[in-house]
Amino acid sequence: CLGLVNGITAERIEAIGKEKLAAAMNAVLPADDYQPVDYTGGDVLVDSIYKADDKGYVVQCTVSGSQGSITMLTGVNLDGYMGAAVALFIVFSGVQLTISTADPLLGQAPEGELVQTITEKMLSYPGIIGMHDLAVHNYGVGRCFASAHCEVDAKNDILVSHDLIDNIERDFSRDLGIHMVIHLDPVIVGNARTDALHCKVQSLVTALYPTVTIHDFRVIWGVTHSNIVFDAAVPFAVKDSDAVITQKLEAEIQKLDPDYRTVVTIDRS
Repeated sequence: CLGLVNGITAERIEAIGKEKLAAAMNAVLPADDYQPVDYTGGDVLVDSIYKADDKGYVVQCTVSGSQGSITMLTGVNLDGYMGAAVALFIVFSGVQLTISTADPLLGQAPEGELVQTITEKMLSYPGIIGMHDLAVHNYGVGRCFASAHCEVDAKNDILVSHDLIDNIERDFSRDLGIHMVIHLDPVIVGNARTDALHCKVQSLVTALYPTVTIHDFRVIWGVTHSNIVFDAAVPFAVKDSDAVITQKLEAEIQKLDPDYRTVVTIDRS
C-alpha cells in the first residue's frame, strides 16, 4: 500500500532501511572493532539485525500505507486508531519475545525421547535394580542437568555401589552431555515374603491408577501388625488429590490383610 501511495516499491523500502542501518553502525561502532559496512545487499550482520525487526517493520509499513490510502480516499483521519493498533502489536510481540527468550533461561521440560534414553541407559548398568524420581532441567545445548534415585541391592558393599554411580555419572557426561547427580537407594531384595507382597501391592495400585508406579517398597514385619512403606509416583494428569489417592490405596491394601498398615508418600511427577 505504501508503495502505491508514494511510488516506492517494497524492495526499495527494504534497501533504504538496510542502508540506514549500515550507516548507523559505521557511525557508532569504532573502526578498530568493526569493519565499515558498505551495504550492497550482502552484509550478514546487517541482514541479521534487520531481520530481527522485520515483522514489526512490515506491520508499520502496512499500517502507514493503509492509513494513508484510507485518509486520501475518505478524508477520515485514522492516525489515533492506527497508532493504537501498532502499539498493541508491539506489546504483543514484546510478550512473545520475552516468553521465547525466558524458556531456555528458566528451564524447558525434557522431551519424552530424552527421558526414555536416560531411563534405558541407567537401567542397562549391572547392579542398578530400578530408577525413580528422575528430574531433568534443560537450559540449552550443553547445559542439561539431571538427577535420579537409583535402587541397588542393600547387601552390596556400599563402596562398590558408590563407585558404580560415580562411573554412571561420568558416562552420562561423556556420552550424552548431561550433568547427572544420582541418589543411592539401597533396597532389600531376595526376601520371598516381601517380594510377593510387593507384586500384590503393585497390582492393586495399577488396577486403581494404571499410570502410577511404586518404589522404595519395604515392609516392617510385626506380630500384631506390619507396616508397608512405599512411595507412589503419580503423574500430574491424575486428578485425585494426594489424600484421596492415599485413602484408596490404604483401603485396597487392607483388603489383603486387616493387620497391614500403610505409610505412603505421594510423588507428583
